[in-house]
Amino acid sequence: MYILQLLVASQNEEMLNLLDAYLSSEGLNHTLATSGTGCLDEVERATKDFDVIIIDIGLHDINGLEVAKTILQLNPNQKIIVTTANSSEELKTQAITIGIETENILLKPFKLITLLSAVREAVYGISKVGLKDHILASYNSVTEEITESIRFFKNGIMNNECVMLVTGKNTNLDLLKETFITNGIDVDRLLSDGSLIFKESKDWYIPDGKVDKDNIKNQWIELVKCCVNKGKKGLRAFCMTDTFFEHNLLEELVDYESALSPKFDFQFVPICAYLRSDLEKLSEKQKERMIRTHSHVWM
Repeated sequence: MYILQLLVASQNEEMLNLLDAYLSSEGLNHTLATSGTGCLDEVERATKDFDVIIIDIGLHDINGLEVAKTILQLNPNQKIIVTTANSSEELKTQAITIGIETENILLKPFKLITLLSAVREAVYGISKVGLKDHILASYNSVTEEITESIRFFKNGIMNNECVMLVTGKNTNLDLLKETFITNGIDVDRLLSDGSLIFKESKDWYIPDGKVDKDNIKNQWIELVKCCVNKGKKGLRAFCMTDTFFEHNLLEELVDYESALSPKFDFQFVPICAYLRSDLEKLSEKQKERMIRTHSHVWM
């Protein structure tokens, strides 16, 4: 399993300690730098590119944007996130001019899980996935799953797609609804016109205690047809897989996933969401089978 490699540059020791603890808890490899010079030294010493470099603009020795500019001149493909307390349009324009994408400018204060979501977006391009992609993603917590599903769903809603959450816990539905509302999404309207769909994972995957992979696939096909008939472009789904593990259906889960295609021939893009603690219950052979059947693997 590939582990993301991050470089974090900030002169704020307290923030660095906080990020160090948080990124460690998320299982991410990371290097810390306390200055712009130190950041550039780490980039020069690295034997391979960092997946993402996080730079605070308020570095004492070199402005963070200058550090980012130097790195991008050396490697235009480097993913960089900048953090700042300055919300001015001038700074935003400067950042965009040197090659920092708008979504990679994080205003302080921000939640740590927001930073993690931005890292995943920078690496995996969550907002850029297309209908017909099949995605495997791993998370450390349900809160992390829900946070990422919001970005995934918002892009679907903006693209006139139906969006669907498959989960085994009502608390997850409540959290999703609350987060939707916080993000200015009209949940009641989406529910009433069928644009937002909730499914109980046990009822969807194992209604009679068994996994019928052909039946599940046909369910997806019929649901996509229904969405398209409503004038939607297709369906995107965020599918939590914990129910398979709760019912000890690991081999059945792998068989089901392996029966699906890396790319679909119908307008459907699912994120198959796994808790990392559950993924560790699979054998290496099972993991390999799972990875082969997905067009994107986000670990």
